[in-house]
Amino acid sequence: MGVAGFFALEALAREGDSAASLEASADDDGTTRLIIAAFGAAAVLGPILPRLPGPRLPRLAGPVGFGLEAGGLVLRAWSMRTLRGSYSRTLRIEDEQPVITSGPYRLVRHPGYLGSLATWTGFALASRSVAVVGLVGGLLGRAYQRRIAAEERLLGREADSRYLVRALVGGSGGFEADPRVRE
Repeated sequence: MGVAGFFALEALAREGDSAASLEASADDDGTTRLIIAAFGAAAVLGPILPRLPGPRLPRLAGPVGFGLEAGGLVLRAWSMRTLRGSYSRTLRIEDEQPVITSGPYRLVRHPGYLGSLATWTGFALASRSVAVVGLVGGLLGRAYQRRIAAEERLLGREADSRYLVRALVGGSGGFEADPRVRE
């Protein structure tokens, strides 16, 4: 259910050709391909692994997983709506793109990534399979770890002309913006 919603959101909520493009720059550092491969592996193996013998999670994991999927989709959709055409599939910064500190970005540094991880973790928990939880957590956790590191490098390189990225997580998700910030 949640994963179908995730792919529907991916297909329908991108605003503009640039945001929907899979054409990655060098700044992307291969993270888009890594994330897509992790999604594919989780989507294919997620329904298969629970049928194999192995440890199972308690029944409560199912409803908790569905709730986490729903919450993840809401957070991801909110992030996409807040950034609009700047919410892209690959790492990129458009000319004159402001730093956004409103919506979920005032609370969390990477709410779209958190929404994705919550959706897929919910999918894994709903299966009640320890193997699926390990697969999804390992693959997507590593993929998003690399993605966030690549994004931080990109943001850090742009600091002089666009904005200042702070290591301390604050009220704006850790960003201290320059005067051109759009609220």
